[in-house]
Amino acid sequence: MSRPRRARRLLVTLLVVLLVLLTAGVGLVWFVGPRFNVWLVPPTPQRYGDTVLTMLDGGLHASSPQWHDERERARTAIATAATLEDVDAILAEAVQVAGGPHSALLPARTDATAPAPALQQPASVERDGGVATLVVPEFTGDLAAAQAYTDTLATGLAEPGVCGVVVDLRGNSGGDMGPMVAGVAKLLPDGVLQTFVTGERRSEVRLTRGRVTGGGTSITAPHATPRLDVPVAVLVDEHTASSGEQTLIALRGREGVHVFGVPTAGYASVNQQIPLYTGATLQLTVGVTESHTGELLGEEPIPPDTDTGSGAAAAGAARAWLTEQGCA
Repeated sequence: MSRPRRARRLLVTLLVVLLVLLTAGVGLVWFVGPRFNVWLVPPTPQRYGDTVLTMLDGGLHASSPQWHDERERARTAIATAATLEDVDAILAEAVQVAGGPHSALLPARTDATAPAPALQQPASVERDGGVATLVVPEFTGDLAAAQAYTDTLATGLAEPGVCGVVVDLRGNSGGDMGPMVAGVAKLLPDGVLQTFVTGERRSEVRLTRGRVTGGGTSITAPHATPRLDVPVAVLVDEHTASSGEQTLIALRGREGVHVFGVPTAGYASVNQQIPLYTGATLQLTVGVTESHTGELLGEEPIPPDTDTGSGAAAAGAARAWLTEQGCA
């Protein structure tokens, strides 16, 4: 066989292989891509709806009879939907059955509907005698802001003469749990703090020499060692939610820790946020949190150890308890 003929045959073979790979790649994107909001062509209302229903099959309550019935209702309604907006309206009802009350289909935001950025309360530490009171508010921000948040709390705990701590989580509705937990790392032992349980999958939140990993932004707290072994009073209220509750879970149930206030909001479940083709966002509850004591926490409010009511009563009870522990 002549050299030009062999070269042509090799070229044809390579082209065939490339065509097969391209076809396989296109097929993979066609079938799998929509799960990651990648569409080769704009979807019909029916294909879009069926794709999101498949996502909802991963919801916390997707094995329930209620979801089986709701899925059939939604699928039937989607079959005759005329627009993608019609499908989103159908899915908005279905998502709460599959994921529970903390799940939702969040509509697309435009410049006109997006809220103005809210001013965040800063983290702070106040000293009164030997008692350090840490105000641990909600937080969202970039890495530099997260580190500054953590540093404020951690530095306050490292001041000399601290014999007791109040961790104030009241009003903390969530955000990034990483800097919150890292900020109180000096009060916690190294190891697994809590575990996110999603079906058969388990994802651990760990503390290692002041560095928090597995939950929110990975942040390292300064002055985290040695551990500060003093009594800790935690304040919570009905607005303590999500990452605020995760910070509570990291502390709660440990020796020398006592929780005061009222039951929390009950948002300790594990949520995923999935962008959709319409611009909406699917917020789906997919799991629960397992505490270091083995307790499963999700959609129910977390009770305090002592229900004092909210406001000044909780803070007063916490200070009285710290005095009983020998710190004033």
